[in-house]
Amino acid sequence: MSKACPLVGRMTVDVHYASMKAAFEAGAEALRVALEKTGEVTNGDVLTDTRAVVPDDLWVFDPRPRKEGPGAKKPSPGKWVDDPELANKPFDAERCNCRKWNAGHGAQCNRFAEDDGLCTLHKNQYDKIIALGGRDLPHGRFNEERPTHELSKPEGEGAEHKWSDMKAEKAAKKESEKAEKAAKKDSEKAEKDKARELKKEKREAEKAEKKKKKAEEKAEKKAKKAAEKAAKKAEELELAKKEAEVAEKAVEEVAVVEEVKAVLDETTKKVEEMEETNGEELALDLGEETEEMPEEKFGIFEHDGESLKWNKETNEILDPDDEELLGRVAQVDGEWKFNKVERDSDSDSDSDSDSDSDSDSDEE
Repeated sequence: MSKACPLVGRMTVDVHYASMKAAFEAGAEALRVALEKTGEVTNGDVLTDTRAVVPDDLWVFDPRPRKEGPGAKKPSPGKWVDDPELANKPFDAERCNCRKWNAGHGAQCNRFAEDDGLCTLHKNQYDKIIALGGRDLPHGRFNEERPTHELSKPEGEGAEHKWSDMKAEKAAKKESEKAEKAAKKDSEKAEKDKARELKKEKREAEKAEKKKKKAEEKAEKKAKKAAEKAAKKAEELELAKKEAEVAEKAVEEVAVVEEVKAVLDETTKKVEEMEETNGEELALDLGEETEEMPEEKFGIFEHDGESLKWNKETNEILDPDDEELLGRVAQVDGEWKFNKVERDSDSDSDSDSDSDSDSDSDEE
């Protein structure tokens, strides 16, 4: 007589399979405990972990007969749990070839293949995608190349698949680009610093060159000024020397003038004394004394503010410096008149000579 099930809910294939698994594990555990009590098994034996002895196909324990042919159902794989290790498992031709997302790692569907290499779930999904204009299951097939974009949409409309390893690659690429950018920035900064340093050195060199040039110009100007000063001093010395010579000659001329003046004064005094005497005796005495007195040959003749040399024997007026003949003097109405010598022609000189002769005759 069968018993009614006290549990709530529908007995599905998955629930049935899970119950068989739980029953097997419970029986294996009970066996292990019993054997340990009798000493026939130790902690080192396989039965220590009862889960390790659970067979892959528990349907063998189902008393119902198996279906034969295409309609025979295969055992349920159990509930899907994401696991990164599933991505590394080899392709199983008996399983559905749909690639599941598996938290971005990808993995083969664990259900058994039914039609077109797909399980019933993914075959229905595939048919709907094709009907809506898609190209394939969202993540493609596990036995084909992994797609970069969602295949359940028309070409160019699917979103990008951000696979976990691609994230790492992108992160590494981003880090590499970041490091490359930083290196480039450092290189550009180094180049700028180098250019700035070269510019600074060039500016300093130009500044030093300018300073050197300025110093050379200053030294040249100073030397030129010193040379001009020395030349001016030499010129002043030469001028002073000439002035000294002129002054010396002037002093000599003044001495001559003073000497002549002294003679004239003495003569004038004697004349005045003679005038006080009477008669011809006084004149005779004066004449005798005058003859006895040596008359100076040269005297001074003032003309236009200049002191000229006067030859009293020939009445020639000479240049006091070089004895050049400047002219002659003649006494007119009791005064000595200066007649300049004309050098343009010989006739002028002859006329002057005639005039001098006449003047001498008048003076006698």
